[in-house]
Amino acid sequence: MLSIKKLLGISALAAVLAACGGGESAAPAPAPSAAPTASQAQEHNHQEAPQALASGHYEGDGHDHSHDKDHSAMNASDWAGKYVGQLPCGDCDHILATVELKQDGTYHYIADYQGGKEPLKVEKQGKFEWEDKGSIVELDLDNEEDLRFFVAEGHLQQLAKDQNQYQQDSHYNLKKQ
Repeated sequence: MLSIKKLLGISALAAVLAACGGGESAAPAPAPSAAPTASQAQEHNHQEAPQALASGHYEGDGHDHSHDKDHSAMNASDWAGKYVGQLPCGDCDHILATVELKQDGTYHYIADYQGGKEPLKVEKQGKFEWEDKGSIVELDLDNEEDLRFFVAEGHLQQLAKDQNQYQQDSHYNLKKQ
């Protein structure tokens, strides 16, 4: 018969081995790479991101949003002004973009294509309209496809034609000057 000391020792050893995975060596978890792969980035872009409310805040951020229907970007006093940023470009280094939104409902837009084969600078002026919820402005470019921007606190984010919400990881942001 086993003595009580041996029985307790075997039980303690079994408990330690069970807690450590039974002595089996587990492969270490792969270290996350510094930069996401293209497929990871694409997958990340399709994950459900929090949608910015008209106030520029997000659901669950600790702010009281019961007033958001009345407080849209359109109703905020600080949306007018000049916004500047570098936007991605398919056939040049980048686009230096400037959008000036004025209180009277007009805009001044400049797109200066940097590092392309030939210099190109586009300048437009006209009227803009607020879309239904008061968070998106649409610049009327006459004969060209209109530009749309989500108006957030301190910046604009250019939106794709079918995009209606703010994207936190977007590369299409213009900062208010």
